[in-house]
Amino acid sequence: MELLFENEFIAIHRDVAINVVKAVWSTNTEKMQNDAFKACVKAIWANVQQHKPIGFVGDTRNFLFSIHPSVQEWYGANIDDTFGSGTNKVAMIMSKHFIEQLSIEQTIEEDKTKGVTTQYFDNEEQAIKWAST
Repeated sequence: MELLFENEFIAIHRDVAINVVKAVWSTNTEKMQNDAFKACVKAIWANVQQHKPIGFVGDTRNFLFSIHPSVQEWYGANIDDTFGSGTNKVAMIMSKHFIEQLSIEQTIEEDKTKGVTTQYFDNEEQAIKWAST
């Protein structure tokens, strides 16, 4: 795994062998603010656009940030076809926390990109396998 980006909230890696980009959120997200969340999302988008993986895995098991509805709208308005054009699978490893998981699902629903399938998993191996095939 090649480290592409890292800060106190997220680490973004690329597995060249299976052509997948994976973002792992940390428990530090508990103290994250809206602007920091947006910066992390922009880092994900930039790396997906640059590396054009066949799949993306978002590991939100330790995600402790409740995404405000206004930020969910920002996500939908700004995703700008990041996924698609080759990156057609988004595998999300679910948060252990109900409210945060719900806010993640509501945010992802804002993505209107055509041809992208999102699946939710509670198992990392299954998520990576699905995203890479």
